[in-house]
Amino acid sequence: MSDQNNLVPGQTQSVPFSTVISMVIGNVRSRIGRSVVTLFGVVLGASFLMAAGTGDILRAHFAQEEADRLSAATAAVNVLSELGTLDGRTLAVWVAKPSRRTPWILENINKLGDVKLQIYSPSSVLSKTVGNSAGDLAGALAGADALIVCNDGVDDAAPLPAAVDGLPGQVVMDLSGVFDPEALAAQGLRYRHLFGAGALGELEGMPSVKLAAGSGRRTWLIVISLLVSGIGIANALLMSVTERFREIGTLKCIGAQNKLVVQMFTIESALQGLFGSVLGVVCGWLIALTASAFNIGWGVVWSNLPWPPVIQFAVICLFVGIVVAMIAAIYPAAVATRMVPALALRSEI
Repeated sequence: MSDQNNLVPGQTQSVPFSTVISMVIGNVRSRIGRSVVTLFGVVLGASFLMAAGTGDILRAHFAQEEADRLSAATAAVNVLSELGTLDGRTLAVWVAKPSRRTPWILENINKLGDVKLQIYSPSSVLSKTVGNSAGDLAGALAGADALIVCNDGVDDAAPLPAAVDGLPGQVVMDLSGVFDPEALAAQGLRYRHLFGAGALGELEGMPSVKLAAGSGRRTWLIVISLLVSGIGIANALLMSVTERFREIGTLKCIGAQNKLVVQMFTIESALQGLFGSVLGVVCGWLIALTASAFNIGWGVVWSNLPWPPVIQFAVICLFVGIVVAMIAAIYPAAVATRMVPALALRSEI
Protein backbone atom coordinates (compact mmCIF):
# COMPACT_ATOMS: atom_id res chain seq x y z
CA MET A 1 0.00 0.00 0.00
CA SER A 2 2.90 2.36 -0.64
CA ASP A 3 0.68 4.26 -3.08
CA GLN A 4 -1.61 5.16 -0.19
CA ASN A 5 1.04 7.07 1.82
CA ASN A 6 -0.26 10.40 0.52
CA LEU A 7 -3.67 9.71 2.07
CA VAL A 8 -4.38 11.22 5.48
CA PRO A 9 -6.99 9.48 7.66
CA GLY A 10 -10.09 11.50 8.41
CA GLN A 11 -9.69 13.81 5.43
CA THR A 12 -11.06 13.60 1.93
CA GLN A 13 -8.05 13.25 -0.31
CA SER A 14 -7.31 13.97 -3.96
CA VAL A 15 -4.79 11.52 -5.40
CA PRO A 16 -2.42 12.49 -8.27
CA PHE A 17 -3.27 10.84 -11.58
CA SER A 18 0.17 9.21 -11.78
CA THR A 19 -0.50 7.51 -8.44
CA VAL A 20 -3.86 6.23 -9.70
CA ILE A 21 -2.12 4.77 -12.77
CA SER A 22 0.49 3.00 -10.65
CA MET A 23 -2.26 1.59 -8.40
CA VAL A 24 -4.15 0.30 -11.44
CA ILE A 25 -1.04 -1.36 -12.87
CA GLY A 26 -0.34 -2.97 -9.51
CA ASN A 27 -3.91 -4.31 -9.35
CA VAL A 28 -3.63 -5.76 -12.85
CA ARG A 29 -0.36 -7.48 -12.01
CA SER A 30 -1.62 -8.91 -8.75
CA ARG A 31 -4.73 -10.32 -10.43
CA ILE A 32 -3.29 -11.36 -13.76
CA GLY A 33 -5.77 -14.21 -14.24
CA ARG A 34 -8.80 -11.94 -13.92
CA SER A 35 -7.14 -9.38 -16.17
CA VAL A 36 -6.54 -12.00 -18.87
CA VAL A 37 -10.23 -12.98 -18.77
CA THR A 38 -11.26 -9.35 -19.24
CA LEU A 39 -8.67 -8.88 -22.00
CA PHE A 40 -9.91 -12.00 -23.78
CA GLY A 41 -13.46 -10.62 -23.87
CA VAL A 42 -12.24 -7.42 -25.51
CA VAL A 43 -10.11 -9.36 -28.01
CA LEU A 44 -13.09 -11.48 -29.07
CA GLY A 45 -15.37 -8.48 -29.59
CA ALA A 46 -12.78 -6.38 -31.43
CA SER A 47 -11.59 -9.27 -33.61
CA PHE A 48 -15.14 -10.15 -34.68
CA LEU A 49 -15.89 -6.51 -35.47
CA MET A 50 -12.64 -6.09 -37.41
CA ALA A 51 -13.05 -9.36 -39.31
CA ALA A 52 -16.62 -8.55 -40.32
CA GLY A 53 -15.91 -4.95 -41.30
CA THR A 54 -12.66 -5.67 -43.12
CA GLY A 55 -14.32 -8.61 -44.86
CA ASP A 56 -17.01 -6.26 -46.19
CA ILE A 57 -14.36 -3.80 -47.36
CA LEU A 58 -12.38 -6.51 -49.14
CA ARG A 59 -15.48 -8.09 -50.67
CA ALA A 60 -16.60 -4.75 -52.04
CA HIS A 61 -13.11 -3.99 -53.33
CA PHE A 62 -12.66 -7.36 -54.99
CA ALA A 63 -16.25 -7.75 -56.21
CA GLN A 64 -15.17 -7.11 -59.80
CA GLU A 65 -12.27 -9.51 -59.36
CA GLU A 66 -14.62 -12.26 -58.22
CA ALA A 67 -17.05 -11.53 -61.06
CA ASP A 68 -14.26 -11.71 -63.63
CA ARG A 69 -13.01 -15.03 -62.30
CA LEU A 70 -16.52 -16.45 -62.17
CA SER A 71 -17.25 -15.35 -65.73
CA ALA A 72 -13.89 -16.76 -66.86
CA ALA A 73 -14.80 -20.14 -65.40
CA THR A 74 -18.24 -19.94 -67.06
CA ALA A 75 -16.66 -19.21 -70.47
CA ALA A 76 -14.32 -22.20 -70.11
CA VAL A 77 -17.23 -24.51 -69.22
CA ASN A 78 -19.15 -23.23 -72.27
CA VAL A 79 -16.16 -24.11 -74.47
CA LEU A 80 -16.27 -27.64 -73.05
CA SER A 81 -20.03 -27.95 -73.59
CA GLU A 82 -19.71 -26.77 -77.19
CA LEU A 83 -16.94 -29.22 -78.09
CA GLY A 84 -18.06 -32.13 -75.92
CA THR A 85 -14.54 -32.92 -74.78
CA LEU A 86 -11.24 -31.06 -74.72
CA ASP A 87 -8.98 -34.09 -74.52
CA GLY A 88 -6.80 -34.28 -77.60
CA ARG A 89 -8.24 -31.03 -78.99
CA THR A 90 -6.27 -28.19 -80.51
CA LEU A 91 -7.76 -24.74 -80.01
CA ALA A 92 -6.67 -21.60 -81.81
CA VAL A 93 -6.86 -18.49 -79.63
CA TRP A 94 -6.89 -15.06 -81.22
CA VAL A 95 -6.43 -12.36 -78.57
CA ALA A 96 -7.97 -9.52 -80.54
CA LYS A 97 -8.33 -7.40 -77.39
CA PRO A 98 -6.65 -8.69 -74.20
CA SER A 99 -8.23 -8.08 -70.81
CA ARG A 100 -7.63 -9.13 -67.22
CA ARG A 101 -10.12 -11.94 -67.72
CA THR A 102 -8.37 -13.46 -70.79
CA PRO A 103 -5.59 -15.45 -69.03
CA TRP A 104 -8.07 -16.79 -66.46
CA ILE A 105 -10.31 -18.10 -69.26
CA LEU A 106 -7.41 -19.88 -70.93
CA GLU A 107 -6.12 -21.26 -67.63
CA ASN A 108 -9.58 -22.71 -66.88
CA ILE A 109 -9.73 -24.27 -70.36
CA ASN A 110 -6.37 -25.94 -69.69
CA LYS A 111 -7.74 -27.40 -66.46
CA LEU A 112 -10.78 -28.96 -68.17
CA GLY A 113 -8.87 -31.36 -70.39
CA ASP A 114 -5.69 -32.36 -72.21
CA VAL A 115 -5.99 -29.51 -74.69
CA LYS A 116 -3.43 -27.72 -76.83
CA LEU A 117 -3.77 -23.96 -77.10
CA GLN A 118 -2.16 -22.16 -80.04
CA ILE A 119 -2.27 -18.48 -79.21
CA TYR A 120 -1.88 -15.52 -81.50
CA SER A 121 -1.50 -12.64 -79.06
CA PRO A 122 0.33 -9.32 -78.85
CA SER A 123 1.22 -10.32 -75.28
CA SER A 124 4.11 -12.79 -75.22
CA VAL A 125 3.68 -13.20 -71.46
CA LEU A 126 0.13 -14.49 -72.01
CA SER A 127 1.32 -17.04 -74.56
CA LYS A 128 4.12 -18.33 -72.35
CA THR A 129 1.92 -18.84 -69.32
CA VAL A 130 -1.11 -20.60 -70.82
CA GLY A 131 -0.21 -21.95 -74.27
CA ASN A 132 2.03 -21.99 -77.30
CA SER A 133 2.78 -18.75 -79.10
CA ALA A 134 1.98 -18.41 -82.81
CA GLY A 135 3.54 -15.78 -85.03
CA ASP A 136 0.28 -15.06 -86.85
CA LEU A 137 -3.34 -16.15 -86.89
CA ALA A 138 -2.75 -18.56 -89.75
CA GLY A 139 -0.13 -20.32 -87.66
CA ALA A 140 -2.49 -20.50 -84.69
CA LEU A 141 -5.23 -21.98 -86.87
CA ALA A 142 -3.03 -24.73 -88.31
CA GLY A 143 -4.64 -28.03 -87.29
CA ALA A 144 -7.06 -26.34 -84.91
CA ASP A 145 -10.50 -27.77 -84.12
CA ALA A 146 -12.00 -24.42 -83.12
CA LEU A 147 -11.20 -20.73 -82.80
CA ILE A 148 -11.68 -18.72 -79.63
CA VAL A 149 -11.69 -14.96 -80.18
CA CYS A 150 -10.75 -13.07 -77.02
CA ASN A 151 -12.37 -9.72 -77.77
CA ASP A 152 -13.50 -8.83 -74.25
CA GLY A 153 -15.31 -5.49 -74.21
CA VAL A 154 -15.47 -5.04 -78.00
CA ASP A 155 -18.74 -3.40 -79.11
CA ASP A 156 -18.41 -3.52 -82.89
CA ALA A 157 -18.04 -6.64 -84.98
CA ALA A 158 -14.85 -6.99 -86.97
CA PRO A 159 -14.65 -9.27 -89.99
CA LEU A 160 -12.77 -12.50 -89.42
CA PRO A 161 -9.52 -12.77 -91.34
CA ALA A 162 -9.42 -14.91 -94.46
CA ALA A 163 -7.34 -17.48 -92.59
CA VAL A 164 -10.50 -18.56 -90.74
CA ASP A 165 -11.74 -20.12 -93.98
CA GLY A 166 -9.46 -23.01 -93.09
CA LEU A 167 -11.92 -24.10 -90.38
CA PRO A 168 -14.86 -25.47 -92.44
CA GLY A 169 -17.61 -26.83 -90.27
CA GLN A 170 -15.79 -25.88 -87.07
CA VAL A 171 -16.69 -23.54 -84.24
CA VAL A 172 -15.90 -19.87 -83.73
CA MET A 173 -16.39 -18.70 -80.14
CA ASP A 174 -16.01 -15.18 -78.78
CA LEU A 175 -16.54 -13.28 -75.53
CA SER A 176 -18.46 -10.20 -76.65
CA GLY A 177 -21.08 -11.69 -78.97
CA VAL A 178 -20.38 -9.24 -81.78
CA PHE A 179 -20.14 -11.64 -84.70
CA ASP A 180 -23.05 -12.34 -87.06
CA PRO A 181 -24.03 -16.02 -86.85
CA GLU A 182 -25.59 -15.93 -90.34
CA ALA A 183 -22.45 -14.48 -91.89
CA LEU A 184 -20.33 -17.15 -90.24
CA ALA A 185 -22.78 -19.85 -91.32
CA ALA A 186 -22.30 -18.66 -94.90
CA GLN A 187 -18.60 -19.42 -94.42
CA GLY A 188 -19.45 -22.90 -93.19
CA LEU A 189 -18.73 -22.05 -89.56
CA ARG A 190 -20.73 -22.53 -86.38
CA TYR A 191 -20.82 -19.69 -83.87
CA ARG A 192 -21.05 -19.63 -80.07
CA HIS A 193 -21.15 -16.61 -77.80
CA LEU A 194 -19.39 -17.87 -74.68
CA PHE A 195 -21.39 -15.77 -72.24
CA GLY A 196 -24.78 -15.62 -73.91
CA ALA A 197 -27.12 -12.64 -74.03
CA GLY A 198 -27.23 -10.86 -70.68
CA ALA A 199 -25.28 -13.57 -68.88
CA LEU A 200 -22.19 -11.45 -68.32
CA GLY A 201 -24.16 -8.66 -66.67
CA GLU A 202 -25.85 -11.17 -64.36
CA LEU A 203 -22.50 -12.69 -63.38
CA GLU A 204 -20.96 -9.30 -62.62
CA GLY A 205 -23.93 -8.36 -60.44
CA MET A 206 -23.78 -11.47 -58.28
CA PRO A 207 -21.05 -10.33 -55.82
CA SER A 208 -22.91 -7.08 -55.10
CA VAL A 209 -26.14 -8.98 -54.47
CA LYS A 210 -24.38 -11.38 -52.09
CA LEU A 211 -22.72 -8.47 -50.26
CA ALA A 212 -26.03 -6.65 -49.76
CA ALA A 213 -27.80 -9.84 -48.67
CA GLY A 214 -25.26 -10.58 -45.93
CA SER A 215 -24.77 -7.07 -44.53
CA GLY A 216 -27.86 -7.09 -42.29
CA ARG A 217 -27.00 -10.48 -40.80
CA ARG A 218 -23.41 -9.40 -40.12
CA THR A 219 -24.64 -6.22 -38.41
CA TRP A 220 -26.74 -8.24 -35.96
CA LEU A 221 -23.86 -10.63 -35.31
CA ILE A 222 -21.55 -7.69 -34.58
CA VAL A 223 -24.07 -6.14 -32.15
CA ILE A 224 -24.56 -9.45 -30.34
CA SER A 225 -20.79 -10.02 -30.22
CA LEU A 226 -20.14 -6.61 -28.67
CA LEU A 227 -23.00 -7.12 -26.19
CA VAL A 228 -21.62 -10.49 -25.09
CA SER A 229 -18.14 -9.00 -24.87
CA GLY A 230 -19.41 -6.13 -22.70
CA ILE A 231 -21.26 -8.50 -20.36
CA GLY A 232 -18.15 -10.63 -20.00
CA ILE A 233 -16.02 -7.60 -19.16
CA ALA A 234 -18.58 -6.34 -16.63
CA ASN A 235 -18.72 -9.77 -14.99
CA ALA A 236 -14.93 -9.95 -14.71
CA LEU A 237 -14.78 -6.47 -13.17
CA LEU A 238 -17.57 -7.33 -10.72
CA MET A 239 -15.52 -10.31 -9.58
CA SER A 240 -12.58 -7.95 -9.24
CA VAL A 241 -14.68 -5.72 -6.94
CA THR A 242 -15.51 -8.74 -4.79
CA GLU A 243 -11.84 -9.71 -4.55
CA ARG A 244 -10.87 -6.17 -3.56
CA PHE A 245 -13.44 -5.51 -0.80
CA ARG A 246 -10.84 -4.97 1.92
CA GLU A 247 -8.58 -2.88 -0.34
CA ILE A 248 -11.41 -0.55 -1.39
CA GLY A 249 -12.68 -0.32 2.18
CA THR A 250 -9.18 0.62 3.40
CA LEU A 251 -8.86 3.33 0.75
CA LYS A 252 -12.23 4.84 1.71
CA CYS A 253 -11.40 4.68 5.45
CA ILE A 254 -8.21 6.70 4.97
CA GLY A 255 -9.98 9.41 2.96
CA ALA A 256 -10.17 8.25 -0.65
CA GLN A 257 -13.05 9.83 -2.57
CA ASN A 258 -15.52 7.82 -4.63
CA LYS A 259 -13.95 9.58 -7.58
CA LEU A 260 -10.71 7.66 -6.96
CA VAL A 261 -12.53 4.31 -6.98
CA VAL A 262 -14.32 5.19 -10.22
CA GLN A 263 -11.03 6.34 -11.77
CA MET A 264 -9.33 3.09 -10.83
CA PHE A 265 -11.96 0.90 -12.50
CA THR A 266 -12.37 3.19 -15.50
CA ILE A 267 -8.64 3.40 -16.20
CA GLU A 268 -8.20 -0.33 -15.64
CA SER A 269 -10.98 -1.14 -18.12
CA ALA A 270 -9.70 1.47 -20.61
CA LEU A 271 -6.18 0.00 -20.57
CA GLN A 272 -7.51 -3.52 -20.99
CA GLY A 273 -9.82 -2.25 -23.73
CA LEU A 274 -6.88 -0.62 -25.54
CA PHE A 275 -4.57 -3.63 -25.43
CA GLY A 276 -7.42 -6.06 -26.12
CA SER A 277 -8.60 -3.98 -29.08
CA VAL A 278 -5.11 -3.85 -30.58
CA LEU A 279 -4.85 -7.64 -30.38
CA GLY A 280 -8.40 -8.04 -31.66
CA VAL A 281 -7.81 -5.72 -34.62
CA VAL A 282 -4.70 -7.67 -35.64
CA CYS A 283 -6.50 -11.02 -35.30
CA GLY A 284 -9.59 -9.81 -37.14
CA TRP A 285 -7.51 -8.33 -39.96
CA LEU A 286 -5.63 -11.60 -40.39
CA ILE A 287 -8.89 -13.59 -40.41
CA ALA A 288 -10.47 -11.35 -43.07
CA LEU A 289 -7.28 -11.32 -45.15
CA THR A 290 -6.96 -15.11 -45.02
CA ALA A 291 -10.62 -15.62 -45.98
CA SER A 292 -10.28 -13.30 -49.00
CA ALA A 293 -6.96 -14.85 -50.02
CA PHE A 294 -8.52 -18.32 -49.88
CA ASN A 295 -11.11 -17.24 -52.50
CA ILE A 296 -8.98 -14.94 -54.66
CA GLY A 297 -5.33 -15.70 -53.95
CA TRP A 298 -2.66 -14.19 -51.71
CA GLY A 299 -0.89 -12.41 -54.55
CA VAL A 300 -4.03 -10.66 -55.79
CA VAL A 301 -5.23 -9.68 -52.30
CA TRP A 302 -1.88 -8.44 -51.00
CA SER A 303 -0.97 -6.48 -54.13
CA ASN A 304 -4.39 -4.77 -54.30
CA LEU A 305 -5.21 -4.37 -50.61
CA PRO A 306 -7.27 -1.18 -49.98
CA TRP A 307 -5.15 0.17 -47.11
CA PRO A 308 -6.92 3.54 -46.42
CA PRO A 309 -10.41 2.15 -45.62
CA VAL A 310 -8.91 -0.81 -43.73
CA ILE A 311 -6.81 1.50 -41.53
CA GLN A 312 -9.79 3.79 -40.94
CA PHE A 313 -11.91 0.85 -39.85
CA ALA A 314 -9.11 -0.42 -37.60
CA VAL A 315 -9.11 2.95 -35.78
CA ILE A 316 -12.90 2.68 -35.38
CA CYS A 317 -12.51 -0.82 -33.92
CA LEU A 318 -9.91 0.44 -31.43
CA PHE A 319 -12.26 3.22 -30.34
CA VAL A 320 -15.26 0.88 -30.05
CA GLY A 321 -13.27 -1.66 -28.03
CA ILE A 322 -12.13 0.97 -25.54
CA VAL A 323 -15.62 2.47 -25.24
CA VAL A 324 -17.29 -0.93 -24.72
CA ALA A 325 -14.77 -1.79 -22.00
CA MET A 326 -15.30 1.55 -20.24
CA ILE A 327 -19.10 1.26 -20.44
CA ALA A 328 -18.87 -2.23 -19.00
CA ALA A 329 -16.94 -0.78 -16.03
CA ILE A 330 -19.73 1.63 -15.03
CA TYR A 331 -21.81 -0.83 -13.00
CA PRO A 332 -18.84 -2.48 -11.18
CA ALA A 333 -17.50 0.98 -10.33
CA ALA A 334 -20.92 2.01 -8.99
CA VAL A 335 -21.01 -1.10 -6.80
CA ALA A 336 -17.57 -0.27 -5.44
CA THR A 337 -18.50 3.35 -4.61
CA ARG A 338 -21.59 2.24 -2.67
CA MET A 339 -19.49 -0.06 -0.51
CA VAL A 340 -19.66 0.67 3.25
CA PRO A 341 -16.02 0.88 4.49
CA ALA A 342 -16.66 -0.81 7.86
CA LEU A 343 -18.42 -3.77 6.24
CA ALA A 344 -15.69 -4.03 3.60
CA LEU A 345 -12.98 -4.19 6.26
CA ARG A 346 -14.78 -7.04 8.04
CA SER A 347 -14.95 -9.02 4.80
CA GLU A 348 -12.94 -12.26 4.74
CA ILE A 349 -12.61 -12.25 0.93
